[in-house]
Amino acid sequence: MRCNLTGVTIDRPSSMDLDDGFWLTRTDDIFKLNISVSEVASIIPIGSELDINAYEQIESVYRLNGTAIKHMLPKNIAECTASFLPSQTRQALTMVISFDKDYNLLGTPRFVQSIFRSIKKLFYSDIHWLLRNNHDEIFPMINQAFDLALELMRKRFPERKISREDVCEGIIFDDDGKRLACDSIETEGHIIITEFSILFNLLVAQYLKNLGIPALYRVHKKTEVLSIANYSITPEKHEDMKIDYYLRATSPIRRFSDLVNQRILISTLTNQNNYYNEENLSELLQRLNTKVLNKPEDDLREYKRIVIETDTIETLSKWCRAHQVPIPKIHVKPEDRFFIGECQMLFMGEKLQYKTRRLAQQNLARKSAATGICNLINQKIDNTKSG
Repeated sequence: MRCNLTGVTIDRPSSMDLDDGFWLTRTDDIFKLNISVSEVASIIPIGSELDINAYEQIESVYRLNGTAIKHMLPKNIAECTASFLPSQTRQALTMVISFDKDYNLLGTPRFVQSIFRSIKKLFYSDIHWLLRNNHDEIFPMINQAFDLALELMRKRFPERKISREDVCEGIIFDDDGKRLACDSIETEGHIIITEFSILFNLLVAQYLKNLGIPALYRVHKKTEVLSIANYSITPEKHEDMKIDYYLRATSPIRRFSDLVNQRILISTLTNQNNYYNEENLSELLQRLNTKVLNKPEDDLREYKRIVIETDTIETLSKWCRAHQVPIPKIHVKPEDRFFIGECQMLFMGEKLQYKTRRLAQQNLARKSAATGICNLINQKIDNTKSG
């Protein structure tokens, strides 16, 4: 028997494929958080034509403003049948977890199948306004949710000493640990959704790992200049997130990996046979990781050429933040009477690398490396558009 739950969603105004929502309550000194995810597994049968098409697509593709270019699922399912639209009831998979007054986790999570009804569709910018207007009836819940999300972020990154005021800078991290830039008025909303998604994902990963069940775990490893995340059927460390093991299960409308992990989780709750095993997960793994490395959806993104200004390094950083591309690191090292400047980055599935040598001018070597990588980015954009 499914329980009936209510909650809110937070997303961009243009988003219609709303696959997660939450609600936070407080009783005395105990907080109870419900995070609900659309139960797409109940709509898309394994091996059906819809499932095969989703496997071929792997994930939805979006413009930078959040509107979908191509859904993984048919539009009527992604934006209606499976979406947490306001005042509509949808089948959901919910995690129930409790915290003490200092936001320390109490006990273990409980996963339940539910009927979720969204009482309000909020935008990221709405959260900024709600946190500054304590007359709104939903203010106490949103205020406590933001405090909880901020504390979850602090616990993962204690060295950053993040304050409530710091979030106004507009720098956030997505649910894979990648640093993003956003409008500062949207930051608080992004932090709530991102931290609650991360919490859901890591607790599902812990639950499945403790049961010894293979799943599509998310693994992140850093090299000297590149930061690469991919999938594995065995849990390994996610270095960017500073988490021992992790997976993604909060976006089954948008990502096939999340749909698979949701199916695996449901099988443990319903005592149904788990269709997925190491053999077929390994086959899926190869396709997923190929997709991650090639990123063909980048070809559809609206990249603008970099207009190189006087401060090339700052220009490159601003362009990367605007286009949600990881900012590359520039390395400079002395060699005889010269300074060697090198810059590398992964862009549109290709490793771009530029190296320069300048006579006894460290800053010039750094600037020259940045200029070189900017030119390579522009060439890549021009070739894509001409092709």
